[in-house]
Amino acid sequence: MLVLKRRIGQSILIDGRILVKVLSTARGSAVIGIQAPVAVPVLREEVVGAVLDVVEPKEEKATP
Repeated sequence: MLVLKRRIGQSILIDGRILVKVLSTARGSAVIGIQAPVAVPVLREEVVGAVLDVVEPKEEKATP
């Protein structure tokens, strides 16, 4: 994992086509903007996890 510090207005370019920009910060969180081609899905990790839980529910342990 690459860890960087950025200030408001600064950005990171990934693979020459995905731009991640810090828009604002407040109270320990950051608002970021992501500009990517339509063919590149941009999803929040918690949303992906929730979708996977619905599609592939975890097996429940049998109680003895």
